[in-house]
Formats: sequence, structure tokens, C-alpha cells
Amino acid sequence: MDIISTVQNAWFLMGSVFILIIVIGYLITRLIKSEKRKKIVELKYNELEHKINNLQLENLESKLNPHLFKNVLNTIQSHAYQTYFALDKLANVLDYILYESRRKFVTPRKKLSLPLV
Repeated sequence: MDIISTVQNAWFLMGSVFILIIVIGYLITRLIKSEKRKKIVELKYNELEHKINNLQLENLESKLNPHLFKNVLNTIQSHAYQTYFALDKLANVLDYILYESRRKFVTPRKKLSLPLV
């Protein structure tokens, strides 16, 4: 009877180890899948965040332009004797806005050469 109980204990132990290995394998598989899903979600989040930042920048640019024109026109009106110089500065500012401000990087020399209105 002692041999039978030893065999039963061995089978029980092997079965328990087998079930434990299956459970551990299942949990590792779930962990790997969740990590992949997490990376996909993070990539989508970063992409959406980038799109939001670009939209905010475009929105800000569209708000700045009308203020620029209003300030320039007020300057021209208040300094009628300096109209030529003000229009020249306006042309330079508009050139900067149209051609230089779209670049990712602007050299310090370009930035400093922008005329102050």
C-alpha cells in the first residue's frame, strides 16, 4: 500500500507541475500580447499627439496673422510720414511669414534680420 500511495503522490505531483507549467505559459503569452498592444496604443497616442500639436500650431498661426496686419496698419496710419518704410518692413515681414516661417529651423541670422515693426 505504501508503493501505491507513493505512485499516486508522484502522479499528483507531476500533474500539478504540468498544470503549473501550462498556467505559467498562458500567463507569459498574455503578457507578451499585452505588451504588443501597449506598444501599438503608445504609437497611436504619439501619432495623435503629434497631429494635435500640428493643429494647435496651425491654429495659432492663423490667429497671429490678422493681429499682425492690424498692428501694421495701425503703425502705418499713426506714422503717415514714414509710410514708405513701414510698407517696406511689412513686405519683409510677409516674405518671412510666407517663405521662412514654414521651415523647421531658422538660423539666428535670419531671425535677427527680421525687421521690427
